[in-house]
Amino acid sequence: MGSILVKCAVADMAIQWALWAVSSILQTEKFFDLAGSGTFVILTYLSYRWNGTNYPRQRIQSAMVTTWGLRLGLFLLLRMLKEGKDRRFNQVRNNPKTFFVYWTFQGIWIFLTLLPTLILNTEEKDTPLCAQDFTGWVIWTLGFVLEAVADHQKWKFKTQIHSKRTLGFLSTSKLLGRNASVDRLVHLCIYCNDGNRVHQHLLARISMVLTNPCQWNSNAGKACHEEVGTGSCLP
Repeated sequence: MGSILVKCAVADMAIQWALWAVSSILQTEKFFDLAGSGTFVILTYLSYRWNGTNYPRQRIQSAMVTTWGLRLGLFLLLRMLKEGKDRRFNQVRNNPKTFFVYWTFQGIWIFLTLLPTLILNTEEKDTPLCAQDFTGWVIWTLGFVLEAVADHQKWKFKTQIHSKRTLGFLSTSKLLGRNASVDRLVHLCIYCNDGNRVHQHLLARISMVLTNPCQWNSNAGKACHEEVGTGSCLP
């Protein structure tokens, strides 16, 4: 197990630092969010393939993480193509050293958040599926649906930003007319389930603190909370 986790950690940081170099040269943040969700998918796949056990629980868990990563990655890519820039990085994209810190913390955040799944994928012994598994999958589904709906509402809100209905939409959006708690609830649902079968509940909860990289920087955090929705502060 240990060697696979080390290789995943190395792959994680290699991806972040390579894209940091490219992003610094181009002075763009367009790769940041997509790299975050993409790295989740890549590390999940690598840990699953490298161990080669192919147990049902590992297949289902890896499929759920992959589904989440692809959906979020597509949403963030479309958002970036539409908006052209991310104001969280207004004071960062032209400063390679600070930009490097952002990319490095994203790599650490990804690894810690994904660690329960990585541990599960490296287990050599399997146990029969039980009620705990199905309960966890139901919780994950709840979190996934909440995030998808909230992102859709945010997208709709932003397309109406210049219309007369903007303020009314914000107040009537069931998920978005609140605060960042939706983001926390979504990730608590998703990643506490990730730790469900490998007894990593503490790790899953610690990862919630790291779920929003914007809070590592006060200016970025302020800009982040000015956004509405779950996708605004995610990798």
